[in-house]
Amino acid sequence: MSHSLGSFVIWHAKFFKARFPLLILERSGTLKARIASKLSSFAFVLALVAVELDIARLIEYPKAISYLKPEKRDRILDIGCGSSCFPTFLCRFYGPEIILIDIEVRSLKMQYTAEKNITHLNNGTKIHLVRADARYLPFRKKTFTKIYSISSIEHVPYGENMVSEEIERVLRDGGVCVLSFPYSAQPKEPQTVPYYMKWYTDSDVETNILEPSNLKISEKYLFEKRYVQLLLQPDSYLRMASLGWIITHCFIGLFFHKLDDSFLKQDKNANGCILKLTN
Repeated sequence: MSHSLGSFVIWHAKFFKARFPLLILERSGTLKARIASKLSSFAFVLALVAVELDIARLIEYPKAISYLKPEKRDRILDIGCGSSCFPTFLCRFYGPEIILIDIEVRSLKMQYTAEKNITHLNNGTKIHLVRADARYLPFRKKTFTKIYSISSIEHVPYGENMVSEEIERVLRDGGVCVLSFPYSAQPKEPQTVPYYMKWYTDSDVETNILEPSNLKISEKYLFEKRYVQLLLQPDSYLRMASLGWIITHCFIGLFFHKLDDSFLKQDKNANGCILKLTN
């Protein structure tokens, strides 16, 4: 089963509508909440999709599914779940058991609220939430058939080699792990404000992911190359247009990253990387 960008946008709307009540409570008193209180739930959902669904997710989610090939019998670990719609999407359409971990309580609250309100869409749910540090996973050896971490490991300020060691420990033999992260062909200083974020080079992948574990790269996909980068520049005309953010990201997600794939296959000038790892 494959899913298009449209599938994820629709599911994002359902997901954020499910967590809408908690967002109102958390953001009461803010301008966004005051505006939201005057709008319909549906309109606010669209606003949330515009704020939280960007070009990287539109590329990462379908690619992660193609690498994971999730099945109903799978037990899957999501490392650094954040407030993503991806776990509920997997549960709804593929039916695996999914354990979500995050070190942030707020992210887990968001997931819990959404799950509680969206269960009827899932015909029941097999999603479990655990507060945990990815460097010290509270699970036994060989617990999971598949593991993924979508744009999370770059926020680990130190000990990222411990994350890959833990992934290798809890992944069953013959399992698959999918990691996505910001990528740079040349070394780049990490971002520290407003949060820590690291760009991985090929050398970083070797040193911090492959060497500490027995994991091997099965497939590698670089995205946000030259054509996409051009359109994501701050002065892009698409960004300056009305609803420029939505237009830019959805339009690029649908069309322009495919131009990158077609004409720049060997180009390492990319902003993102997705790895399929096996043990």
